[in-house]
Amino acid sequence: MIKKPLDKLLIKLFVDNILLYKFVRCHRLSSRSFFVKNRQFHVCARCTGLLVGYAISPAFLLIKNYPSTLFILFFLALVLDGTTQLIGLRESNNTLRFVTGIGTGATSLSFLWSIIYHVLRLG
Repeated sequence: MIKKPLDKLLIKLFVDNILLYKFVRCHRLSSRSFFVKNRQFHVCARCTGLLVGYAISPAFLLIKNYPSTLFILFFLALVLDGTTQLIGLRESNNTLRFVTGIGTGATSLSFLWSIIYHVLRLG
């Protein structure tokens, strides 16, 4: 029962969204993208995770401990996953791409905020 409203939301956000198609540059490879009702997202799994992460990132501003550490860990995992796949050492999967993307996106605002805070505090 809950699947239909979720499908409609996903289609509206990631399939029929013209702004996403126009302004988010992504390779859009079908093998690295999610599908809903046989329709491909306009962005790959990693970019989908980043976008979802950016959307929920204000909630991570409430975390006082370790936002920078979390960002660095997720970012390193994202880079490691992408790089090892690019150079042919291994093949990633959409779940890992999405998780590293959402983790990096979700913690990026708190990381940026901590940098701004420390620069202004030291300056």
